[in-house]
Amino acid sequence: MEEEHDDESVETVTRESLEAFYNAHDPTKLSNIDQVLDTFGDGSELIKALQEKYGASPETERREGAAAVDESDGAPSAEEALPDTDLEANIRELNAKFVATVQQLQAEEARRAELEVALQEAQASSSNPAAAGQEHVDAADAELAKKVSEAEEEVRSLAV
Repeated sequence: MEEEHDDESVETVTRESLEAFYNAHDPTKLSNIDQVLDTFGDGSELIKALQEKYGASPETERREGAAAVDESDGAPSAEEALPDTDLEANIRELNAKFVATVQQLQAEEARRAELEVALQEAQASSSNPAAAGQEHVDAADAELAKKVSEAEEEVRSLAV
């Protein structure tokens, strides 16, 4: 028996159900959930896009009394499109944090790339890293031998 729904209700996707969906279908998208929700919203546009791409859709919830959608253009009616300023402020704050995090990750990735290049250059400058290390040992041995020779010379001069 089919369930009857209020004309004012809409199917929505929660963040948790989208996370579960991506865990099952495309874990590489888990870091993009906020961007996906910003782009497609949490309603029919998101459900349709996921269905087209993956042949499946996430679990949905029905919200009663949600903004009715004008079927002609998919936009909420003018009366119901009033902004939720707290929500908008939260979204702006989260977007700013997301951008800062992405920039930090990009900077860390650039630093990692620089370090990899430096490592490759160091390895290239010495075709045999063990030989390069041996050069340091040989130099230290030569310095030690010189100091021993100087000390022996000083002892001989004192003995005479």
